[in-house]
Order: sequence, then structure tokens, then C-alpha cells
Amino acid sequence: MKPRTIVLAAGVVAVVLLSAGFGYWYGRAEKSGTAAPSGEESEAEVKPVAKVKVALLEKKQIREELVAYGPVVAAPGAAEVLSVPYECRVRKVVAAEGQVVKLGADLIEIEPGPDAALEYSQAKNDYQSAAKDLALVKERFELKLATREDVNSAEQRARDAGLRVQNLEARGILTRTAITSPAAGVVSRMDAQTGQVVPAGMPLLELVRENRFNVRLGVEDEGKDYLQPGETVSLFPINAVEAGPLAGRITMIGRQLDPSTRLVNVLVEPPAGSRLLLNSYVRAVIPIASATGLVAPRSAVLPVEGEYVLFTVENRRAQKRIVKIGLQNDREVQVAAEGLKEGQQVVVVGNAELEDGMEVEVEPAK
Repeated sequence: MKPRTIVLAAGVVAVVLLSAGFGYWYGRAEKSGTAAPSGEESEAEVKPVAKVKVALLEKKQIREELVAYGPVVAAPGAAEVLSVPYECRVRKVVAAEGQVVKLGADLIEIEPGPDAALEYSQAKNDYQSAAKDLALVKERFELKLATREDVNSAEQRARDAGLRVQNLEARGILTRTAITSPAAGVVSRMDAQTGQVVPAGMPLLELVRENRFNVRLGVEDEGKDYLQPGETVSLFPINAVEAGPLAGRITMIGRQLDPSTRLVNVLVEPPAGSRLLLNSYVRAVIPIASATGLVAPRSAVLPVEGEYVLFTVENRRAQKRIVKIGLQNDREVQVAAEGLKEGQQVVVVGNAELEDGMEVEVEPAK
């Protein structure tokens, strides 16, 4: 046999032996279950684990609430605009806007304005002139140089001139030097400025009587139908240090939309002594319905394609449940579905990334 033929034959024998050895090893590995996994099998075994936070389903009463906001304003008829019936000059502004004042406290010092002083001077002169004319006519009447009708006309002119002087004096054109508070309350607006000349009847300031405040809430049109006059409202002053809510009472429900807010105005009377600040804002919570059932935190329920989804945790896996919701408020929602029961764990954080059957790791509560 030629050397080249011998080498070729040896190579063939080696290939056959290697193939037989590989087949033997693979067969043993397959029987013992130690065969190397394929790429698809490896990916299937490495499944994601979601970290979630949970809460327990509770069976209890839930109240649906209407939440509204609004400012503290003067109650109807509680605001009084102060002015004087003649032109005046503001000598000094004593009270400040927002100041609490007592009955009779000085608010503004005033004096007659130039036109008012001139008007009074003219009235006095007219009266003095009419009185002199009357005396003269009476003398002429005694001398038979004037008639009774002349005397009557002179007397009428003198009376009219005197009444005009009396009217100006009664309006305080000379004696009134200060605007005082007609009641205890709060200066809600100050229009006057020192040195200003104010026409007769123009506002100088506005006073809101003590403990005559209301909260003016803005409510959606459909929400007003749930409310009744006299109903109790929980008031929470925004940015206030009040420890708890104030129990107010609905006094008026509007029947028109406020042009500026497009909401219906609802007036609420706070309790006496609540010390609310004018123009401060208040959040109001009004219960409108109640029911008893399974209740979950609001964050546990997700809207998905027109349905509501809730995930429970069973044996470390997320279970997707389609639920029906009932009453709800800003914290909780009533839920119902087959298999739901009190005490079940529901996912409240991390549920947006969950899929049905996904393995989960519940984070301990802090």
C-alpha cells in the first residue's frame, strides 16, 4: 500500500472514532439531564421579578365626597362702606387695611374740602342776607310801604336759607373731624389717602363686622344637586396652623354660574370664633354618599382600555383582576370582583409595570 493511501485511511478512521465518541457522550448527558441548555430555554428560565408595595383590602364604610375651594369673604350685609355726605379732605389715615378695630375707634381724620367750605360760607351769607331783607321788609310793612305778601315772601327766603345752613351743619360739615367705626370688625378695604380730596358720597373705606365671615365655594354645576342648605361642611384653611377641620354650615346655594369662574357659588358659614382671615383660601369637603364594601387605596386601581384593573399578590405572583368600582374619594375606592376578599394584598406601588402571573417581591412597610 502506498504511503499516501495509508495516511488517507488513517484520517478516515480518526474521524469515525471522534464521531462515535461525541455521540456516546451526548447520549449519556441527555440521559443524565446535564445537556447544555439552548438559547431559548435559557431566556425562559430568567424571568423578571418586580418590586412592589402592597396594602390590605378592607371591608368598611366609604364616603364619597365633594371637594371644593374658595375664599373667605364678608357675609351678606356684613360689609359697610363708610363715606361723608359732603366733599372732604383726608387729614390723616389712622387705620390700616386688614386691621381689627373696636366700636368707636378712629379710622380717618377729615376736614371740609375747598368746595364744601365755600358752599357753607355761601349758605351762611345767604341766610344772613335773607334775615336782613326780612327785617327791612317788616319795617316797610309797618310804614305801610310793603304788603303782607312781601313779608311772606321774605320770611320764606329766610327760612329756606336757614334750613340750608342747618342741613350742612347736620351733615357734620363743621363739627365732624373723624370717621369712627360703627361696630367692631375688620377694615377690609381702605380707599382714602392722606391729603386726598374726596367728593361727597364717595367711599372712604369698607368695614366688615366681627364674626360675619363666609366661605364662598366654587362648585361644578352638576355637584350643586348633591347639596342642601344647612348641611355640614368640613373646612380646611389652606396654609393655616389649625389642628383639625372646622365644621361649617351651608347657608346659600347659587342658581347661576359665576362669570369669572364658571362655577356655582355656595356660601358656607364657619363656626363662631374660627378666626379665619379675609381673602384667605379654604378647602371644603362635603360628604354626598356612603356605602359599605371592600375598599382599596385609590392608587391600587388602574384604568386600562375602558376597564379598571387591580393586582393582588398570591404566592409571590401578581394576579390581574378586572374590578367594578363604586363610591370613591380622593383616598379610597370601593371595588368588587369575583374572588376578592377582605385582607388580600393589593399592589399600590409598582402596579403600572405588572403583568398577570409576574413574580413579585413585596417591599416591607416602613
